[in-house]
Amino acid sequence: MFTYRPSFFPTKLMIIGRGGTGSRLVPLISQFIKTCAWVTDPELVLIDDDIVEEKNLFRQNFIAQDVGRSKAEILAGRYSRAFNMNINSLQMRVENYKKFRAEANKEGTKEHELTQILTRFRTNSIIVLCVDSPQAVS
Repeated sequence: MFTYRPSFFPTKLMIIGRGGTGSRLVPLISQFIKTCAWVTDPELVLIDDDIVEEKNLFRQNFIAQDVGRSKAEILAGRYSRAFNMNINSLQMRVENYKKFRAEANKEGTKEHELTQILTRFRTNSIIVLCVDSPQAVS
C-alpha cells in the first residue's frame, strides 16, 4: 500500500508488463522523469518476457519493424535514446514465486538479476504492475 509522504522522492521505477497499458506508460513516465529537476540519477527498469506480435500493433505502442523482438528491450532502447536517460530491460516472466525464490540465488539466472535489481529498489522506488495474468501477483 502506498502512503503519501512529502519527503518521499522516488528515483527508481520498475514497470512490469509491456502490453497495452505498460507500453503506453513508458514514454509518459520517461518524459515526466526527465523534466523533474529533483529526480537525480533516475533508474528505470522494464520487465516483460513477451515479444511483439503483429496483433499487438493495433493496441500497443509498437511498430511493424518491432515484430519478433523483445517488448522490454524495444521500449528501453527507444525511450533511452528519446529522453537521453538510462532505461534497462529484463526479459523474463514474473510468476511462480516459489520457483523464483529457488532460482534467485543462482548467479547467471534472470531471477538472480531481478533479485539484485529489487535489492537496489528497497528505497526511493515505485514498482508498477501492468500485467495481464493473475499469476504475476500471486
